Amino acid sequence: MPNFQSGIPGQSQPDGNGEQGAMQEKQTSLTEEMIGAGAAMQEVFRLLRQFADSDANVLVTGETGTGKELLAQILHKAGPRAAGPFVRVSCNEIPESLMETQLFGCAKGAFTGAEADRAGYFEAADRGTVFLDEIADIPLHIQAKFLRVADTGEFTRIGERIVRKTDIRIVSACNTDLAELIRAGKFREDLGFRLKGLTIRVPPLRERREDIPLLTEYFLKKFSQKKTLRICDEVHEFFSAHSWPGNVRQLKNVLEDMRQLCAKDVIALRGSRIWLRKQPGQTGESAEKESDKKKCACGIGRDRRQPFHRSPASGLQPEYPVPEDGGVQDWGCDLMMRTDVLDN
Repeated sequence: MPNFQSGIPGQSQPDGNGEQGAMQEKQTSLTEEMIGAGAAMQEVFRLLRQFADSDANVLVTGETGTGKELLAQILHKAGPRAAGPFVRVSCNEIPESLMETQLFGCAKGAFTGAEADRAGYFEAADRGTVFLDEIADIPLHIQAKFLRVADTGEFTRIGERIVRKTDIRIVSACNTDLAELIRAGKFREDLGFRLKGLTIRVPPLRERREDIPLLTEYFLKKFSQKKTLRICDEVHEFFSAHSWPGNVRQLKNVLEDMRQLCAKDVIALRGSRIWLRKQPGQTGESAEKESDKKKCACGIGRDRRQPFHRSPASGLQPEYPVPEDGGVQDWGCDLMMRTDVLDN
């Protein structure tokens, strides 16, 4: 099975005895972005190794942008079903009126527009893995039919009486508390039991700040194929203090923007203007108070019209005073870039 990386792919890491371990080689492209040297991600890697050889269903929980789909791909690629299909289903993108057809398929003539027999996602994933992203968005009346698939693998296409069977491993993802949805009557308890036989929680980026420099260097290397880009310590400090409500996906997008706008080979904060857009209700708004203090020191959470600069005496500071209430506890924030920034 593939090696699960601790740190940047191809980078040597110390082993449990404190000695330098063997160089970790990238086995597949599916594992290269699953990076983490801290305890939180090491626990994820441990569970991946433990669950990969199993055929049991897996529930992956975590906020948006933490890498749940990547983890599902790793489970598939490292497991006994690697030769079979990996079928991704975005449950939140399928209209409710089409959900049953998409999942279970339909027979020719079953409804207006059904001009041919059509296999659904469950049938297409036979002998492989089906990844159900945002599982909580499946309506209750369809959950009852889905329960039969999760329990026995049996289903019927819309407009048919033939009972079909599929051999699949179900990996589900949810960015909300499934137990709370069950208590609220919005998700079937029996289905929940069958889907979360094995559970992996992917931590948000703010809970694994020690991995931010590793991820930053990895993405810069990935984006900079034609030239080598370096990132200065003040930008690392700025990134490490941010709550990152969009998690790894947000960090990746910000670095890609920076790479596009950087005219030199060093990404520096001096001479740059970085704004933060107010986004009520983001998960970053619940960051710890100590983290909020750090964000205040870096100007994170300020109004997007207020630029930042570096003060030689005290490091990163907002150009205008931070309000007495801290200015960061009412909203989560998302980095925005202007086209005239990062000119060093």
